[in-house]
Amino acid sequence: MGGETPSGTVCACSTVPAPPAARRISNPLVLLGLGVTTACVLASQLVLARFLGAAVGYYFAFVLVSFAMLGLASGALAVYFALPRMGLTRAPEVASLAALGGAISLHVGLLSALQHYVGVPPHPGQLMASITALLWVLISLLPFFLLTGFAVSVLLAASADRFHVTYSVDLVGGATGCVIALLALSFSSPVEVALISLAPAVGVGSVLLAFGARRYRLALLSCVASVALLLAGRQLCRSETVKSPPHINWLSSPRLLTVWNSFSSVTLHSGFFFTWALSPTYRGPSVEMMSLMIDGIGGTQIAKFDGNPASLRGYDYLDADLTALTNRLLTPRSRQLIIGPGGGVDILQAVRAERHDI
Repeated sequence: MGGETPSGTVCACSTVPAPPAARRISNPLVLLGLGVTTACVLASQLVLARFLGAAVGYYFAFVLVSFAMLGLASGALAVYFALPRMGLTRAPEVASLAALGGAISLHVGLLSALQHYVGVPPHPGQLMASITALLWVLISLLPFFLLTGFAVSVLLAASADRFHVTYSVDLVGGATGCVIALLALSFSSPVEVALISLAPAVGVGSVLLAFGARRYRLALLSCVASVALLLAGRQLCRSETVKSPPHINWLSSPRLLTVWNSFSSVTLHSGFFFTWALSPTYRGPSVEMMSLMIDGIGGTQIAKFDGNPASLRGYDYLDADLTALTNRLLTPRSRQLIIGPGGGVDILQAVRAERHDI
C-alpha cells in the first residue's frame, strides 16, 4: 500500500522488509515455543499452589501466587536492563537458554521444597517455623518464575512490530496451560504433574525456541535435558512419599490410601473411636473407625459397616451423639435431606431410624 510523503515522493511500505528481530520472532517454531512456555508457567502456578495448599497449608497456595508474580515481574525488569547490551536479534536464543534454566529449576526447586517440609515438625505452630517455610518456598520456587518470566519478556520485547501476534500466543498458551493443568490434576498428584510433565515440557519449549533461532547445539542440549528430567521425574515418583506427599500435620501417621484431584487431596488413616459430642452417660461398645482427611485439615470419621441395615442395631452410640438430634425432631419413616454427609455418620443414623427416603 503506497502513500505520499511530505516531499512528494511515494514509498511502497509493503516492500520494506521487517527488522531481523521481528522476522525471527515470527518464526512458527519460536511462536510455538513461546506458547508452550507460557502454558507451562500458568499450569505450574495451579499445580504448585495445589501442592502447597494440600501438603503444607492453605495460605501457602495464596502466597505462591505472590511469589509467581514477583518472579515474573523481576524477569521482565531484568530484560529491561539487559536489553541494551543483549540486543534483539538474539532474543529467541536467550529465551531458549532461560527456558532451559526454568525447566531445571522447577525440577530442583520442587525437590528442595519437598525435602524441607518433610523435615519440619508435625505441628509447626511457632512463628519462626512458618517464616522459615515461607522463605524456603521462596528460595526454591522463585528461580523458575524468574527465568521463565525473563524468557517470555525478552520475546515480547523483541516483537514490538508484531506484538499483537506474540501477545496473542502468550494468552492462548496460558489459557491452554490452565485447562491442561486441571485435567492433569484430576488423574495425578501435583508432584507427578510437575516432575513428569511440566518440567520436561518447559524443556520442550526451550528446544522449539532453539530450533527457531537455528541454534542446533542448544536445541540438542535442551532435548537431552528434557529427556533426563522426564526419566528422573518418573524414577522419583516411584516413591509414594515423593509422588503423594502427606500433609505436614500427618507426616508421622501411616496412610492407608491417598487420592488427589484438581481441588483436594483425600487421605485415609487408621482411626480411633470418635464422635462429635458423645453423651457422658454412654457406656456402650465402641465401633472401629478410620479417619478421612481432606487436604490434611478437614477431618471426618468412617465407621466400620457391613452394609446390612440390621447390623446398625448394635451401634448404640449413634443415638447418644449430638448429631442424633435430627432423629429426635423428625417423625419415624419421614424423608431426610443430608447436606455434606462426610464419612457417613449422618447416613448411618438415618438408616438406623428406618428412613427409606434419604
